[in-house]
Amino acid sequence: MLTLLGDGRFVDGRTLLRTVFTPQAFTVRPLGYDRAHVDDVIRRGRDMLVSTAWYDRRDLAVELLPPHPLAAGGYDRVEVDRFTRRLSASLAALPGVPPPD
Repeated sequence: MLTLLGDGRFVDGRTLLRTVFTPQAFTVRPLGYDRAHVDDVIRRGRDMLVSTAWYDRRDLAVELLPPHPLAAGGYDRVEVDRFTRRLSASLAALPGVPPPD
């Protein structure tokens, strides 16, 4: 509400956080992570950064952690792991998200 009614004096930090996690161009390697799966989970993770559904944020924070499904020509596993771990930690650090069961 402050963002909407504050006449530009207040900023929603969650939207700024979302821009930090702009998807990068991962290197494609033999036997890497499935590209469609990784693209989907990162998109949903970025959307959850601005969500107020803490339970869904917690579940997605766990889903972002490796390992991910493999494919013949998939994304580099090290690059994806680094990115998704950071995104997962950011989701888990948002207010109202209890630790995973």
